[in-house]
Amino acid sequence: MTVKTRSSHGSSAPTMNSRTGKAQGKARVRDSSETAVPAGYVSIEDMVAKVSKDPARADSLASARKRLAPEIDEGAVTVRSLRLDRGMSQVELARILGTSQSHVARMEGGTENLALATLRKLADALSVDMNGLNDALLAQERLNAGRRRIV
Repeated sequence: MTVKTRSSHGSSAPTMNSRTGKAQGKARVRDSSETAVPAGYVSIEDMVAKVSKDPARADSLASARKRLAPEIDEGAVTVRSLRLDRGMSQVELARILGTSQSHVARMEGGTENLALATLRKLADALSVDMNGLNDALLAQERLNAGRRRIV
């Protein structure tokens, strides 16, 4: 998701408009694992980081995440719902774990085989014991299995 604002940091690379197939000029790419952000736009992650610098706005974002937690993942307690219940973004959790936001997204999506050390860090960051974390991971697996059958 992108928001229309000016951004001057990062490297540039040409991009194509997916609807028209025409070149859009230059786009900022932070690293090879990220999607290009068109010139003149800023990524939602960068916008949230900027907004989070203001303590009042950061508190509002955390509060919104906490309100969202019970509604996410069909009400199941998953890693994602635990993170949201603590008011954390994926970026914040990634910082605590010493990993990337995309790795956190894969953990939450149930597509990542996690090392024991990572599981311990994750349980600590989410203030749950290893049994609670296991229950959250199993709930995510059940949700994923149900979603695959529906498709």
